[in-house]
Amino acid sequence: MLNKIKTKIKKNTEILSLTLLIVVTILSTTYYNSSKKKIYDNYKNTINNIYLKKTIDHIFDSFEKRNKETIIKKI
Repeated sequence: MLNKIKTKIKKNTEILSLTLLIVVTILSTTYYNSSKKKIYDNYKNTINNIYLKKTIDHIFDSFEKRNKETIIKKI
């Protein structure tokens, strides 16, 4: 019984290898896509964070004031 299985495996080594390669490829692609989606969602949540938006607005507002002061001094 075992000998028959071994001979069938030896005869079909290429097919089994190809099948294994396809399964590994499908699994790795699925993992990559899920990881990519998770990272994208994290970036999206970070960008939509209200505290981050307020902080960035505050920083850019302070930059604008400084530029106005230097322009007025030059004139």
